[in-house]
Amino acid sequence: MKLVSKAALATVLAIGASAVMTTAPVEAQRNKKEEAKPAAPKITEAFRVPALAADTAATAKDIPTAEAQFALANAAVSNEDERFINEQIRLKIGELKKDPAWVSQALDYLMTSPKTTPENLAAYNFSRGMAALNQKKPAEALPFLRKARELGYPDPNLPLKLGTALIDSGDVEGGVAEIDTAVKATKASGQPVPDTWYRYAYGKLQAANKPQAANAWIRRLVSDYPKPENWRTMLLTYRQTQASGDTPAARNQRIDLYRLMRATNALAGEADYIIYADEASRLGLRHEAVAVIEEGQRTGKIPAGNADAKSILASAKQGIATDSSLASLEKEGRSAQNGRLAALAANGFMAQGQAAKAVELYQLALQKGGVEEPQTRLRLGIAQAQAGDMAAAKTSFTALNGTPMAELAAFWTLYLDTKAGAPAAA
Repeated sequence: MKLVSKAALATVLAIGASAVMTTAPVEAQRNKKEEAKPAAPKITEAFRVPALAADTAATAKDIPTAEAQFALANAAVSNEDERFINEQIRLKIGELKKDPAWVSQALDYLMTSPKTTPENLAAYNFSRGMAALNQKKPAEALPFLRKARELGYPDPNLPLKLGTALIDSGDVEGGVAEIDTAVKATKASGQPVPDTWYRYAYGKLQAANKPQAANAWIRRLVSDYPKPENWRTMLLTYRQTQASGDTPAARNQRIDLYRLMRATNALAGEADYIIYADEASRLGLRHEAVAVIEEGQRTGKIPAGNADAKSILASAKQGIATDSSLASLEKEGRSAQNGRLAALAANGFMAQGQAAKAVELYQLALQKGGVEEPQTRLRLGIAQAQAGDMAAAKTSFTALNGTPMAELAAFWTLYLDTKAGAPAAA
């Protein structure tokens, strides 16, 4: 950011003290308006010559000459006019050198000088805050960045920089709130929000042990950037924090997460495919285990000689050969007093990829009752999504508000939104 007017500064230095002192009184006698003008700066030749040389060298990006001439000018300063010009040159050289110490020293004077205009004061405060950030002094940067905002400094990155300073000063929630302001302002301007903003807020909230707030930010990342790697990060984070353990409930949650990873192409390698297939097999979803292993082999994600994959595949196929038919389980489910068998049959049909049949039986299971309703309703929504009925799936997911399955439902709803090309609001 260039805060010094090169033309104005060079002009003042080129005119010299004698010209200023002889012309100002003449102009004042000619016109009363001229009397109201600020007095011309008082510049001595001892200061003007090295100051002009320093400014000229800085404009030419000749840092060694600029520094040498500035040292002479700095030693020759004899009044406030010269000091005001001197610090502008210091600032110019500091920006050229990318030296925050030079920049800070110059700005500390310029921000307190009565000669500084209001519009420059806002810019000076922003630049001073950035200099402190560059020196890894976030707490020192805060008052300057806040003052720049108070004075109306228009840089669109100001809330982001303020958020960074707050977070690095220990106020994670306050900093994230500022980043949220930056995100909303960027969206309102019609510009894309950089994915790094979402990742930064997410990472800081994770490190601060605020998982719910962190998950909200990574959902925003996925909403704007529904890439497989972003889906993977979001869903694996949830698995590690909310769907760990070896209970049937945790295993069922993981299956529904893996189904979403599969739908979003977020299964990254052989470990993902093998763990998913193993979980499915352990829950009796053998057709799904076979489909997952074979997909991994077909796409090259699972090497042909992988022993674990071969074992899971052989075991699942053997189980399929001895399992009772789904047709008979469906028949029993339709005549049963409660919906448990219908839900089991629906699970089997969904594992086989028969989503429409699964939808019918999940609906029957909910109607009969006696089932784990949140899980059954979640799987109804998944089956509806797989069958292509997005509106019905959304309705099923929305009904899970306030239940332990609500976050899983929110992930699936986000999938429907991004699939339809209508990202959820940030």
